[in-house]
Amino acid sequence: MRGIEDALCEQTQFSRADLRHAVLKGTILTGASLDGADLRETHGLTSKQLAAARIDEKTRLPDYLVGDPWVAARLADCRVWAACDPRLCAPPTPEP
Repeated sequence: MRGIEDALCEQTQFSRADLRHAVLKGTILTGASLDGADLRETHGLTSKQLAAARIDEKTRLPDYLVGDPWVAARLADCRVWAACDPRLCAPPTPEP
């Protein structure tokens, strides 16, 4: 496992990155770009962390976050912002 645990990754570019098996517990992902990133089999990733990052339909989520209402709301917010300017990240999505 690769550890990014408790790291500050604000505004980090992880687009299309292979983060499978990464330990993301406590990692701050505010404004991080996870467009198309492979997050399957990550450890410690939460919907709260994703609610502040940029994700898209190509972002591959771990099974336990597929269908999560907060993640679904975040994806919807990111779609709206990407339609205006794909370089921007929407502000954090509040918990539904």
